[in-house]
Amino acid sequence: MTKEQEQEYLALLDLLSRVREKAKSLITPDRDRLRDAEGLGMKFHFHSTSIFYLSCGTIIKDSPSGEINFVDSASISTIARAALEAFLTFHYVFATPKINLLRDLRHWAWSLSGLCARQKFLATKPEHQKKKAIEGEKIKELHERLASNPEFIYLPKEQKNNIKNGRWRLHSWEKMARDAGLNEWYASTMYAYLCGYTHADSLSVLQIHGAMSREQQEKLSQDSVKNTMIATANMIFLYCDVFPEGESVLVRNPEATQTAKKWRNIGQGK
Repeated sequence: MTKEQEQEYLALLDLLSRVREKAKSLITPDRDRLRDAEGLGMKFHFHSTSIFYLSCGTIIKDSPSGEINFVDSASISTIARAALEAFLTFHYVFATPKINLLRDLRHWAWSLSGLCARQKFLATKPEHQKKKAIEGEKIKELHERLASNPEFIYLPKEQKNNIKNGRWRLHSWEKMARDAGLNEWYASTMYAYLCGYTHADSLSVLQIHGAMSREQQEKLSQDSVKNTMIATANMIFLYCDVFPEGESVLVRNPEATQTAKKWRNIGQGK
């Protein structure tokens, strides 16, 4: 990263941290939706911060075979996909729905997906078996809630079955990215590129082989770093949609807020 980009990245991370800290004061044990939104925001924040750390380079000076010094562009791209999906999920589940029925549908469907996934895990310890049994009852409860939600009732049968079985998304990641305001490059091409690194496509290996110097590795990681800065900027404003009290943080930090607007606009192709 250039020095300017590094400073802007740090400004985005700091602003997101301040907005998240403001949001925490609103979360109580009985507010499941807000607690889950904050948890997903934490996941994103960790990803974004780790990418910044990795982009500074990995250096091991005391290795028996000599100093190790490289920029792990592959891990940066892999985590960048996880960060992007966390941002898109936050947008789809927590920020976009303005009607309570749709808000409940998407939150319940997303919550159900994790419970259904854990039911498939092998549980050998008594405490894990007990947890699965408790969560099995929670799944039944969520099914009952969904069955009484008009937004769910009027879905096609296939989509209803998908949700009940833990497949929470009604749209592709690409459509979710476009709905979140990303332009075609970031919504389609860049997402496919990041998926290639996650799934160890041969193209990712070709690129790694072609970037043996640290300078080449930094260059290779640039698009993934920029993609994460765009996602971070968007997350800042989405947080304020879900937790309106965060707006006061933006008002008190006008310079960082302008940086966030700049990177949000880049993602929109402006």
